[in-house]
Amino acid sequence: MAAIDSNMHTQTQIGAWINTPKPGVTLQIRNDLPIPKPGPGEILIKLLVTGFCHSDVHSIYGETPMDTNIAGHEGIGSVVGVGPDVSPNVIGKRVGLKWLYSACGNCEVCQVRSVYCPQQKNSGRVSHAKHYSDLAW
Repeated sequence: MAAIDSNMHTQTQIGAWINTPKPGVTLQIRNDLPIPKPGPGEILIKLLVTGFCHSDVHSIYGETPMDTNIAGHEGIGSVVGVGPDVSPNVIGKRVGLKWLYSACGNCEVCQVRSVYCPQQKNSGRVSHAKHYSDLAW
């Protein structure tokens, strides 16, 4: 059964929104983004600190794929919710999010440097429903 921190009193959050990635794009700071519910095996993290890294700049400018409208994908925060199959004992724990969630480990690229894996999955890059100031991961 899913559990959410009882101190969360809002259904929306703030995020840096991009309508269409392209050179010269303007980011919109929006405060109406819905907070996602964590699914099976996921946790919901309220980010306390985040920012843009170099890979975000390439995505914002449309040079690399960006499957979400929300920029940024690394940070430090606290677990505020858990999905089914996750212990509620982690609620309130401080966590860090790295950009590389996983790489295949099998391809030719991974044999040299897995951070360039074409099959890699990045925190916050799966869908916009799973990435903004609170992140289901």
